[in-house]
Amino acid sequence: MKEMRNVQRISCISKCLLSHNGSKYTGILEDISLGGALVTITNSLPYVVQLGDTCSLLFCDDPKSCPGECYSTVVRISSPKVGLRFLKEH
Repeated sequence: MKEMRNVQRISCISKCLLSHNGSKYTGILEDISLGGALVTITNSLPYVVQLGDTCSLLFCDDPKSCPGECYSTVVRISSPKVGLRFLKEH
């Protein structure tokens, strides 16, 4: 199958948090690009996370010491993996 992405992804294995509707879910950042990221949720992915939902990706495993956060939209769910597209503005 031909790759349809027009932005190169960079593989990385890093702890992260997915913040959705006031809850935070621990995960592993699998890959990232300028447009989005793929996250594997390490605890059970709740059914409340749906395509099109907005959330935040925090680049840490402790929200009190996070160096950054990206506001995102859920564009793919294949539990336990979640595909995110970064939003330009919050």
